[in-house]
Amino acid sequence: PHFFVRNHMHEPAELSAESWQLSVGGEVEKPLSLTLADLSKRESHSLVNTLECAGNGRGLYRPQVPGIQWGKGAVGTAKFSGPRLRDVLQQAGVKASGKHVMFRGLDEVPGKVPPFIRSIPIEKALDSDTLIATHMNDAPLTKHHGFPARALAPGWIGAASVKWLTEVKVLPSE
Repeated sequence: PHFFVRNHMHEPAELSAESWQLSVGGEVEKPLSLTLADLSKRESHSLVNTLECAGNGRGLYRPQVPGIQWGKGAVGTAKFSGPRLRDVLQQAGVKASGKHVMFRGLDEVPGKVPPFIRSIPIEKALDSDTLIATHMNDAPLTKHHGFPARALAPGWIGAASVKWLTEVKVLPSE
């Protein structure tokens, strides 16, 4: 309950385990559409990971910089579990042209603000510790932490671990 919460946009108003889907597409041989039930049937991998917002401590900078004026506290460590992203990408068949993997969440964006999207290099996406996390500390993710699934890119800033994951797209470039 003490793990920090940071959102780039607004949390999705409605989320349902039954209706949620994850699309996997782009530079792949066989695009996929997966449900939470599909993910639960896959082998689960667990690891303890520390997530930190890149803006942690920003409020202490002089001169001040724009953004949420975090003092200290935008860092947390938890056990995350879920299928390896690598296994899902291998099932989809990543083409040789796939160099980066993009994550899009279901964040609700105001007005004409573009959707919240981040990408990581294909090598990081295929790392055995990069997950489609569905659990945190052995319990299903809460809405504040990305229910029903979030990307988990250990060793990268928290923004790379996109919450409310709805799309994974293999791209030819960053």
